[in-house]
Amino acid sequence: MSIASYMTPALTAYVLVLVALLGACMGSFLDCLAWRLVHGGNIFSGRSKCDACDHVLGIRDLIPIASWVSTKGHCRYCGAHISCRHPLIELLCAGIFVVVMVHYQYSLEAIEMIAFACILIVLSLTDLDSWTIPNGCIVTAIVIRFAYVIANGVICGMDVFQVVCSTLFDGLIVAIPLLVLVLFADKVLKKESMGGGDLKLFFVAGLYFGWQECLLLIILACVFGIVLALCSQPRNATDVSHQAVQSLDDSEGTENDHSASDQSATGLQRMIPFGPSIALACFATMLCGQTFIAWYIGLF
Repeated sequence: MSIASYMTPALTAYVLVLVALLGACMGSFLDCLAWRLVHGGNIFSGRSKCDACDHVLGIRDLIPIASWVSTKGHCRYCGAHISCRHPLIELLCAGIFVVVMVHYQYSLEAIEMIAFACILIVLSLTDLDSWTIPNGCIVTAIVIRFAYVIANGVICGMDVFQVVCSTLFDGLIVAIPLLVLVLFADKVLKKESMGGGDLKLFFVAGLYFGWQECLLLIILACVFGIVLALCSQPRNATDVSHQAVQSLDDSEGTENDHSASDQSATGLQRMIPFGPSIALACFATMLCGQTFIAWYIGLF
């Protein structure tokens, strides 16, 4: 019998409110962490500061969502505009914490999936800002997964070595065929078809979900990627031309104008990185993967 069986509706609501508050606070931290990873800041020390005036933020400036709302999206000290991205990430993280907790109940797996969700948020933000997925995020996700596998194996009395090897096999059976396919596509297209960080993230997904669910995950990632790419495209050809001209104008006076124009063309073709799409697919698989697989198998 699960812990949830002993909880009244009032107690369940109270716990979920606490989980949401924790998620909002964690969202603020993850947003700051992603910013420091991209901009080279010290991720372990240093107070948060205003990006515009460099003023150290006080306690009342660090209350998730409420601080942004109370100042109407402006710095309390210099009046500079603060992006709505910050409260949106806090809201998103709060929602993810609640949904994962409801889905996995009060279990060790819920803690594991919440930790994995936090990593997905960080790497999505860094990928959006810098087109890179930090190796630290990949390593941390792997450590969390194997820590859970070992702990769960000990608790359930399973052969830990066998479970660890099975988990590693799931990751490799997803990553190796993808690597071969990507190398083949790179050779045919004569350009990079998928970044190394994306491949590493698919390997991590294989560790968490296994190869069956990862087949669904790959399809979802491609669908999400197409949708996000279409949403990020300029509205019309005039906007595209304006962006191209602006990018070329900005590149004048640089040491390599040809390289700058190539980068501009690449930027027009790739308006959004693939990492966030993989992360979205991981969230969807986390919540609905097993249900969908069971439904699909039941059709035969």
